[in-house]
Amino acid sequence: MTIETNFMTLKSALILISLSCLSSEFLFAGDVDDRIQFETSKITPAPFSRTQDIEFFAFEKALESGSFDTQAQSLLGAAEEFTKAVFNLRQLKFLRAITRRDEGDVLLAEWKIEGPFAEGLLTLEDTPVFSNYVFRIVDPDLTSQQQFKMLLLNLLVFEKSPIDLPRLKIDMAVDGLLTNGFYGQVSRSATLNSIFRVSGYMRGKDLFLEVQIGKVFTQKYYYPVTPFVPERFPPLTQTVKSWDFWQIRHEIGRELAPRSGIDEYRDTILIDELVRRGLSQEQFIELLQNSEPRLSYRAGLVLGAMERANQKASITRYFEPALAMYERIGTRANSAVDSLFRAATRNCTSQFEPTAMRLMKSSKFEEAALRYLTRCASSEEMLRQIELLSVPDQLADSKKFGLGEIRKRVGKLPQ
Repeated sequence: MTIETNFMTLKSALILISLSCLSSEFLFAGDVDDRIQFETSKITPAPFSRTQDIEFFAFEKALESGSFDTQAQSLLGAAEEFTKAVFNLRQLKFLRAITRRDEGDVLLAEWKIEGPFAEGLLTLEDTPVFSNYVFRIVDPDLTSQQQFKMLLLNLLVFEKSPIDLPRLKIDMAVDGLLTNGFYGQVSRSATLNSIFRVSGYMRGKDLFLEVQIGKVFTQKYYYPVTPFVPERFPPLTQTVKSWDFWQIRHEIGRELAPRSGIDEYRDTILIDELVRRGLSQEQFIELLQNSEPRLSYRAGLVLGAMERANQKASITRYFEPALAMYERIGTRANSAVDSLFRAATRNCTSQFEPTAMRLMKSSKFEEAALRYLTRCASSEEMLRQIELLSVPDQLADSKKFGLGEIRKRVGKLPQ
């Protein structure tokens, strides 16, 4: 017997047992395409909370009474293009949009769906962190597992940019009934930044389907704003140009969401602007130092900003004062010093070689110093000094490799 026949036989049996209970419910089993797999789940109640209709009608109500900031027009256009890229909905008909300012600039938009496999409405809550889509698919006529699966396969775009969606496992409620909900999730990291989540349920004859997409996927696509940054219309990259130094400095390091790991996106914009304007030695050191316990994080942002601003050579102005500051801090600055020396290797100069040798002799930050010498040292004198230098056992292989690299540069390969 076919899967379809089994499904209909089981449904008929259940109807004979309890016609009134199952008249509008669907029971799914089997698998017809390995890109989507159905499984029953004992996870309750969170994934199957059946609130997608509540969210949809809340968005509808907000759209009726809100207003639209014209500064968000380019964001609206980008959101529509992104929507067409992640769903097979080329025939979207735009209906309306509003904007609001919560903890960040939020766009709400609505389209009418007109297609061969689905009709209804689509709402989007576009926040700095997520794109939250809620579909109301009208009377989709789902009478089998295969029909439900084909709807999802037609709706979602698999294995293409920007999501590159792989296989998707859909967990059904423990009784397998569509009216009790379904839930699926794909995430490529431990955070929610790159999440792709699908959930929903059948209410009457309508299917309410929510798709939540992390904003990391818009970073390399159509969006004119940086993901995870609250200021979006106008974008922070534009607004920050009118701020003075101390206003920008005050904003750097402000925590957006505890333990979210997304502060970096906003800090990068702010630090890029300060570096573009130019920093005194005092400002540079203060910017690096006032970031404990995240010294390495801040060093990476500041030194990366210098490279993006084509100021790699400027490290010669800041290197010694920055290193002196890190020496006062001690071993907590190990990773930050490594970043500092890595930045110096982009503009190799003999100026830093005596400093690197001093650190190795004093057993301070010696791994970072040895890495610099391996990359940059080019004199026979420095080669001899490193040959005579004792290093900890864990650096013995690194020293051997470094000597080989320096010999190549000075033409002193061993006989």
